[in-house]
Amino acid sequence: NVATSGIVSVAAELLRQRLIAAESATDYDNVVRQFILGAGVVAPLATTWYNMLVERLFQRWDVSRISTLLAKTAAEQVLFAPVLNASFMVALGVLEGRTAEEIRKEFRTKFLSVMRGNWSFWGPVG
Repeated sequence: NVATSGIVSVAAELLRQRLIAAESATDYDNVVRQFILGAGVVAPLATTWYNMLVERLFQRWDVSRISTLLAKTAAEQVLFAPVLNASFMVALGVLEGRTAEEIRKEFRTKFLSVMRGNWSFWGPVG
């Protein structure tokens, strides 16, 4: 899970750089940061969440029912997504060398927007 998440994060970052700044040189520092975030933040949090969700919260739910899918998606978006996004934002700020105050300020100004984007994309995907 760790390696896969790191590799997926790198691939997503390289794709993002090609789509946004196709003629610029690759920002390898950010590629490395994305690997660290994917492998060191996202993978452990997502694995823990998934194991808890499946093994504890929805253990007796019928996986073939749409209500199970909707409940799992709602739980993920309400309980897990804020933790994951906050952790990602803080860790990224640390890796970029920003101060605690700079990280707090960015968090306050961007977190709700990040969550709205998360809900608009992952809610329907769930």
